[in-house]
Amino acid sequence: MQEFAEKVQHLYEIDQEVVALAVAIMKADSGKFYSLDLLVLAALNRSRLNIHGFKNLIELGNYFAAIPFVRMQLDSALRLFATTLVHNPNELAKKILDGESLSKLKDRSGTKMRDAYLLSEFATKEPWVKSVYESGSGFIHLSNKHILGLFSGSGDGGVFQIAIGPTQNNIPEDFRVEAVEAMTHITQLILSLCNRWLNEKSTT
Repeated sequence: MQEFAEKVQHLYEIDQEVVALAVAIMKADSGKFYSLDLLVLAALNRSRLNIHGFKNLIELGNYFAAIPFVRMQLDSALRLFATTLVHNPNELAKKILDGESLSKLKDRSGTKMRDAYLLSEFATKEPWVKSVYESGSGFIHLSNKHILGLFSGSGDGGVFQIAIGPTQNNIPEDFRVEAVEAMTHITQLILSLCNRWLNEKSTT
């Protein structure tokens, strides 16, 4: 339990960095505002919402409801990563903010930026994101993972006990620690991508 608590505390500390970064971005370039500012700030805001939803649920023992937040956090990271693959990030941000589907837009090489492509490109820098994406998707869609979550252990005579409830008491501690670590690492990627824009904006 101590390791889990320490990991959650680390995630909370990173959450505070999100606020500081958002303020810095809004102040950069004498407070001028660009399309990419809105996309980046939306990602940072979503990041905080995801962190708090995830933290509350996983601390309550609602593991299966908490995990999809990890996948949603990665979704934000992928979309921010997409802005690094085009000649004009602000133009891309404007199109996204106008409601255009990112999967129909092309990067500087002319390739449509579907999730599978973004994931493949991102994985060249961060190989572990593929397994997080695939595992997280298994928790978003009803799958064998949720069926396994029904069973709380075996009772007398080897009969399995089925639990229908808001918490799962049979989740190994290692799983919960890994989930917090994944959320932490993805949030750090988001911060890194947002800092990239802050540095660019500050030198314009």
